[in-house]
Amino acid sequence: MLETPGDMDSTISMSSDTSGLPKGVGTGGFLDVNAGTWYAPYVAGGVADGVAQPLDPRHFGPFQAITRQTQAVWIAAALGLQPPKSPPTFADQGKISAGAQGAVAAVVAAGYMQANASGDFDPEGTMTRLAAAQMLAQIIDSMSP
Repeated sequence: MLETPGDMDSTISMSSDTSGLPKGVGTGGFLDVNAGTWYAPYVAGGVADGVAQPLDPRHFGPFQAITRQTQAVWIAAALGLQPPKSPPTFADQGKISAGAQGAVAAVVAAGYMQANASGDFDPEGTMTRLAAAQMLAQIIDSMSP
């Protein structure tokens, strides 16, 4: 069911596959990533490449829901997006973390994410699998010749 919250394991695998980032080897040293699982190489590679950030040095949180601002940071990093000269602003701009401001602006300027009807970005809102799939389809379409 695509309306369910996206989780960090599927998000990192979709981000890696879309951007062409190499998979890693092993579990990345995370206690909650089991060797041999389908997502382990994506986690190891995504963290090693600086695209994905773990919860802490020993835990990735593969089944934890992902926020909209975290998704924006990962996508901007995976695609090498830079913030625009005139970044968009949102009604809830102050809720977007300082470290995510540029990534959110870049992803929105690229058209991969947008504000809701009330003008909020909703940075701490849960990224659904449906929204992630739509975004990745847009990214793939934009990369097609």
